[in-house]
Amino acid sequence: MKDSTVFKYSAAIKKLAFTTSEWGCVTVYFVVPEEVCGVPYVIYYIHGAG
Repeated sequence: MKDSTVFKYSAAIKKLAFTTSEWGCVTVYFVVPEEVCGVPYVIYYIHGAG
């Protein structure tokens, strides 16, 4: 249950494919706020195979 409204910034979702020697092609997604000034902070999330 939500007690108050949550403001969500406009963002772009970017996708980049990396070719690895061990796992083949791995796709990485980036969610980037549209109005970024300077170098933004990074939230690093990794999901296990489960």
